[in-house]
Amino acid sequence: MTVKSAESRLCYLSRPRWRRPAFMPTLFFLAASWSFNILLLISVISALSSGTQHPAVLWLVLVVSLLVVGYLTVFTKKYSDDLSRQYEFELSDKEVVLRIDDRVSGRRLFAHMPFGDMSFVEHYTPRDNASLVFHGLDNRIIEVPVWSMTEDISPILEFLKEKRIQVVQL
Repeated sequence: MTVKSAESRLCYLSRPRWRRPAFMPTLFFLAASWSFNILLLISVISALSSGTQHPAVLWLVLVVSLLVVGYLTVFTKKYSDDLSRQYEFELSDKEVVLRIDDRVSGRRLFAHMPFGDMSFVEHYTPRDNASLVFHGLDNRIIEVPVWSMTEDISPILEFLKEKRIQVVQL
């Protein structure tokens, strides 16, 4: 949702979790990966316990499968944490404001940076992971996950251009 008022202000609110980009494909990927890995672990453990001819290969498959389980655990946790957050991003004539409301922990975070303190902005362009990273004085950084809010980032980039803020495309 975008709101533009007379005082040159843009406001964005993140979409509900089920309307964010790649929600269903990511859930399908996670479900399929967990299912395949669990079946693989069960197969390898039963083959090892039955004393087959190639235990070294089975041990290697077991170790790799456990590494994949570790990766899936971290990925699932990070994805779940991200879906539990509601973002509100605001650009005004004076500053950039990011509010994060974490529904799981109940924490609310608030970050703002005046345009006068801003050095430059990095724009990460992959559509499913597009973000803006605002760099300010004293190595201060605010990362805004634009991908969760809008597919059209051009009004934000135009606003920053009007404010003479350098945007570095990555």
